[in-house]
Amino acid sequence: MGDCQAFLLRHLADRLAPYSRCRTLWVACSGGLDSTVLLDAVYRLTTENRPALGVSWPVPRVVHVHHGLATDADDWSAHCEGTARRLGLAAEVHRVQVDLQAGRGPEDAARRARYAVFARLLDHADDLLLMAHHQDDQTETLLMRLNRGAGPTGMAGMPESRPLGAGRLLRPWLGVGRQALRSYAEARELQWVEDPSNAASDFDRNYLRAQVLPAISARWPGFAAGWQRAMALQGEAVELLAELAESDWAGEPGHAQHSLCLGALMRMRAPRRHNLVRHWLAARSLPAPSLRRLEEALDALSAAGPDRLPVASWPGVELRRYRQRLFAGPPLGAHDASKRLSWRPPERLALGPGAGELSVHECTDGVGIRLPAEAEVRFRQGGERLHVAGRHGRHPLKKLFQEAGVLPWLRDRVPLIYAEGHLIAVAGLWVAEGWQAGADGVSHGLVWRAPVPHVSAALS
Repeated sequence: MGDCQAFLLRHLADRLAPYSRCRTLWVACSGGLDSTVLLDAVYRLTTENRPALGVSWPVPRVVHVHHGLATDADDWSAHCEGTARRLGLAAEVHRVQVDLQAGRGPEDAARRARYAVFARLLDHADDLLLMAHHQDDQTETLLMRLNRGAGPTGMAGMPESRPLGAGRLLRPWLGVGRQALRSYAEARELQWVEDPSNAASDFDRNYLRAQVLPAISARWPGFAAGWQRAMALQGEAVELLAELAESDWAGEPGHAQHSLCLGALMRMRAPRRHNLVRHWLAARSLPAPSLRRLEEALDALSAAGPDRLPVASWPGVELRRYRQRLFAGPPLGAHDASKRLSWRPPERLALGPGAGELSVHECTDGVGIRLPAEAEVRFRQGGERLHVAGRHGRHPLKKLFQEAGVLPWLRDRVPLIYAEGHLIAVAGLWVAEGWQAGADGVSHGLVWRAPVPHVSAALS
């Protein structure tokens, strides 16, 4: 075995060592050089070298995300499947619809779609996904972020390991340069696909790779190691800022997981305020705006009259104010509140774009519902009234929503359950008098999986 091959295998084994309890091991494969080398090395490490490691690694599984944005996308998927097949590994190809409005340009939108797939795959704490980003990628990323005016989080670069879904993402090649990966691939006579766009210098990252970094390297040959140390120091600063933000978040008035007190926020010094909002957004997997856009958004939400429901937005995020608290989530999208859907509980029911999903579970506490054989799901039109089980009289749904603090922009999306033409329940909130489950029957609860993450704040 050549020195380069032995080095990379040892390096990979060292990076994987802390994850010996791994249940499912995924390798993200794009079909390019970097991920092809990663897949080959992981396969060798977990099969040929398994006895030497003394670790019972699971057989790796391959995942490829088909974005549908390039003319060669089908060829890349076929290459990944073929490579996995030759190694005797299972491969999954996930086709996604990339929302080009969801990020800072097509590349960022595709990345968001890709990571959403990965997050769904990692559904257990001991699941691990490997990605092939390497040292050169890290350097390019640093320059791209600096050019955008990034703060400490951006300048810390990509973390080698971070939570993703219920499991973890690991980038074992971050300390390895592109040339080492190429040497390995050539020695192993591996086959990979080349993205034609990599040669187009009108893309910023390609320009950095072809023009800027070679010039820097010629003048300062050891620059990469110094930049890595600088990024590590920024990473330490990020950890301290996160601890400060957590402390501020936990101590703010009316602390809630899904919202921030706007008044308390605006009384903070600006740097501390910015730090808390960025941390809060990151905790909810939402992109932060530029510093200028953030200040403009907070000023506008603060200045709006008390009877208003102001909203500020940037790509991928809507920031709203309700009862002097801030709520953030992805754009809600269109919703047709006039539609009616037939439902046979306890089947799951997809409510369509912008409305989420309705399901049923057995419950042992609270007021459960006696499920009808057939039901109809509607949405609020205005004027609906409900006799809530255990309360006197019928009350306007509008007033009930206000009492419960249901976020106004979600009220026409909450599923209303009708049977025999009568409103019998509001999903996740109330059951009508006469439709509560009896003591001798099975009690069911209605679960609304809303189209936005902050719905639990609406159903408090």
